[in-house]
Amino acid sequence: MDETDSRSGKLSRGLIMSELSKISVEDIMIPRSSIVLINMASPFEEILETIIKDGHSRFPVYSEKIDNIVGILYAKSLLNVLNSESPHDFDISHILMKPLIVSENKKVNELLSEFKKTHIHMAIVVSEYGSMMGIITLEDIVEELIGEISDEFDKEEASLYTVVSENETVVLPRMSIDEFNKLFKTRIHSEEYETIGGFVIDWFGYVPKTGENFEYGNYRFVIQSAEGSRIKKIQIQKV
Repeated sequence: MDETDSRSGKLSRGLIMSELSKISVEDIMIPRSSIVLINMASPFEEILETIIKDGHSRFPVYSEKIDNIVGILYAKSLLNVLNSESPHDFDISHILMKPLIVSENKKVNELLSEFKKTHIHMAIVVSEYGSMMGIITLEDIVEELIGEISDEFDKEEASLYTVVSENETVVLPRMSIDEFNKLFKTRIHSEEYETIGGFVIDWFGYVPKTGENFEYGNYRFVIQSAEGSRIKKIQIQKV
């Protein structure tokens, strides 16, 4: 990357952070009513059933009352217990991650910096009175950056990708990583984001501009279209 590209990248990051500074955590958090919570006192079998049924990778855990969040349970940590100890000896406190607690009024740009600093990508959102309001994840911020599904793609039959040639396909950033892996026979994996747009933003460390690219495995990822703080289309080329 030359000096011009470096300055452009810094400018792009500055504009993105400026836009995120206008948004509070409350604006994009997942509300309490939509969250699957785990009671710390629940037996192993019940917790395991909840994780398998819900399918998420992380769950807030509370003790006695919902407002008392004591940690974050990673699904893979619980599944590892199956191979290492008897469920009768299970103590959930041994595998909980410390929760990151943030105010509902915190600006998203500040939270993004905190996520980067702490390497914790889920936060518990609380009101000024300490009540649990919801959660917010790195993926929620990424979705804000790549944009919600626009009207032109609201139709159920709209495709998430377009095959241009044998060696070139254009995908939308909202395509899930699972769908991408099936289509391109790749093995991209992360517990922090669910979409290919999230993967791309994580790779760059910022929202890239049109024309920026990188290679991963047998493919080159090229930002075909970006507008403001959002990726719109990603070109996938065989290399």
